[in-house]
Formats: sequence, structure tokens, C-alpha cells
Amino acid sequence: MMDTLLIKGLRLFAYHGVNEEEKRLGQYFLLDITARLDASSACVSDDLDDTVSYAAVLKTARSAFTTSRYDLLERAAQAVADTVLSTFSSLCEATVRILKPDAPIAAEFDAVGVELTRRQSKAETAEGHRCVVVGMGANLGNAADTLRKSCSNLRQLPNTDIVGTSSVYRTVPFGCAPGQPDYFNACVLLKTALSPHALLGALLGIEAAHGRTRPYPNAPRTLDLDLLLYEGVRLGTHELTVPHPRIAERAFVLIPLRDLFPGGCALGFSFNANMDETGVTRTDYPLLYD
Repeated sequence: MMDTLLIKGLRLFAYHGVNEEEKRLGQYFLLDITARLDASSACVSDDLDDTVSYAAVLKTARSAFTTSRYDLLERAAQAVADTVLSTFSSLCEATVRILKPDAPIAAEFDAVGVELTRRQSKAETAEGHRCVVVGMGANLGNAADTLRKSCSNLRQLPNTDIVGTSSVYRTVPFGCAPGQPDYFNACVLLKTALSPHALLGALLGIEAAHGRTRPYPNAPRTLDLDLLLYEGVRLGTHELTVPHPRIAERAFVLIPLRDLFPGGCALGFSFNANMDETGVTRTDYPLLYD
């Protein structure tokens, strides 16, 4: 027997739409999310760990909906569904409804929108597991501990294992306004059957669960997870570019990457293993819990 998790009337401001005015000015949208799960254990235990937190689902959906910009509501709804299902493996199905109350249409209506239903699919495993490198960074709160907790989150993703980690490095802020705290950075090598876009959705969900917001470019952050490399894949879409386009510019990425690939070739991506290490210092913080 399946149970239902509900989020109704989530009001979010975003810049989705085909018209230039929508892209420039933005507008409010209303989201409904209906997710199916087995909550029978929580009904007996009264323990949040035995179910899925609707607050966590809400934060994940909000991040997925507002982080990128889409022309079509269909694509925005797909991004929300992918992110929610990838982040919470115990959800077997998610229905996402997006309403646009102020759509620029010459007619009287309450709202226009789309609704789609997606299910956890075994199709992601059809091509087998691939190696992936994820870059990690944080400079708000207990940043080193946040990196460790996010590794635990990565381990919980479906069809995903951690097979290698770099050291944790303390980094002077790069390309940021003065006065920011130092960053803690690392790289993690995963083996996963999730597709690149499904994994991206999961990373956004983990960021959201740790309180990530994006008030302005290069703002301080509780957690930043970047999909750097994906074995055998090169992508250049509106929402995802693989390999990450700025790997070679960032010592705080290259130095942890060198820990995983000392020879300077990472999943087909070649880099100079002898780089300027100014401002990047190795720490003794463990990245994985014992």
C-alpha cells in the first residue's frame, strides 16, 4: 500500500517563459507536488527518520525550480521531478503541477500550467555504472563538517558509491568580494548509474538540504556541489556543461583533483599537475566518517 506526501500551493518567483518579458521581469508560479511512498514504518515509530521530510522535499523542489531558467514549464516540471526522485530514493513516484497565474495571454483565466508524473526508473542503470568527479566547497557554518555530511548524502543516492576522495583543502576566496570566510574544498570520485542530469538534480537537492541559497553571483555558501567530470560524456546544455567549463582556471579544483588522478588525466580530461598552489592549503580534516 502506498502513501502520499503533499505540498500544495508553493509560491515561487522565477524567470521561466518563452517571451522576452518573462525572461527579463520574471513572475510568480504555483507548484503542487504529490509524491508516493511507503510511510507505514513512520506510522508506527513516529520517527522522522522512517519517512521523507516534506520540508526537505520542499527545499529541494524550490532549488530545482529556481536555480535554472527554462522556456517551457514542461522542462521546469521535469527538472523538479528528476531532482526530487534522485534525492529521495524512497519516493517511488512524483507528480509535479506548475501553474502560471500571470501568463501573458489575452484572456480571462485563473491560471495556465502543466502537470506531469514521473516514477523511479531502472532505466538509469541500462548503460551500467560510470565514474564521475564531483567538486565540493563551503565557507559558511561548520564548512568542513558540511562536506563530510554531504559525502554521506552522496552515499545514499540510488545506484551510487563513493570510490575515492581527495584531501580537504582550505582555500582563500577566489573571484569573490573581499571579506568572505575561507573555503573548504575537496573532490569526490563516484561510481554511479544515474544519468548526468539526474545526478545534477540530486546534487542540487543535497545543496538545498544544507541551506544553499544564491542571492548574488559568487556569494558565500553553505555548500556547493559541482558535477566536474562524467566518464565518456561531453555535454553543453543550458543547465549543464561537462566537463565543467572552469576546471582549468581553479587551483582549488585542480589540486584536489590531482589527489584522485596524480598523473594529470582524469576520466579523459588532461590537466597540468604542476600548478600554482598559492592560497590552497591541505588540512587534516577527514572527508568520510569512520
